[in-house]
Amino acid sequence: MLILTTWLAIMGAAGLCYPRRPRAAGLLFVAAGAFIVLVWAIGAIGGAPPLMAAMSSALGLGNLWRFRDPAARAAHVAQWTGKTR
Repeated sequence: MLILTTWLAIMGAAGLCYPRRPRAAGLLFVAAGAFIVLVWAIGAIGGAPPLMAAMSSALGLGNLWRFRDPAARAAHVAQWTGKTR
């Protein structure tokens, strides 16, 4: 139960970071995926490969890739706040 609580806390923190800090959210999503892979490698969860680790990491890497350009980040801020700099 502690593993699920920790993973959900990391995912929740990433979700709360998204509107203002999309790259930080991406890093937290990748960290959530890495956490699940680590827990799986230790053997604390079942023997099947963890699908949620791959999905969390893919979501995080997608955010990091999408917001790698400063122009994309500025457009996101303008859309989210309704202001342009």
